[in-house]
Amino acid sequence: MTMLSDDTDFVIGVDTHRDTHTASIVHSGTGAHLGSATCSTSRAGLAELVKFADGHPGRRVWAVEGTGSYGAGLLRFLTEHDERVIETERPHRVARRHGKSDEIDATKGARGTLAAAESPTRSTPPRVLVMHSLRSITLSLVSAANAPLSQPCWSHDGPRSTPQRPHANSSALTS
Repeated sequence: MTMLSDDTDFVIGVDTHRDTHTASIVHSGTGAHLGSATCSTSRAGLAELVKFADGHPGRRVWAVEGTGSYGAGLLRFLTEHDERVIETERPHRVARRHGKSDEIDATKGARGTLAAAESPTRSTPPRVLVMHSLRSITLSLVSAANAPLSQPCWSHDGPRSTPQRPHANSSALTS
């Protein structure tokens, strides 16, 4: 089993968001932060990120968070350009309480990936990403469709699972 630092020179951690991505380059041998860049999520912006990474020649791997959501476009772009990609976990909120910035998160993602025991394999195949997306959409639709059914209706007698029509001889109508 090889260490990631044995077969890469740099790890590029990426903190992904809807409108921008922030990348931080970390040296694999020392863990030193070498630089950061923020770009838009457009194809031109993603090309800027690759150009930024090209400023540090050598073997590299991208550590991208959120490849099932905001990072999905970046993952596709990088795999189209034959880059090695590893999905990283988003930082825990408790761990971020003492300061949060996109650059810090990207650097932590790169260093966390560098600490991984195994070499990366090729990124998740696009068909698997599509299945993750379809599952997520399906769960959201099912949840939205069932939401009104799971909320109780209220009547004077307390919560009910279905609306009740008042009876013709209801005291509410005769008063």
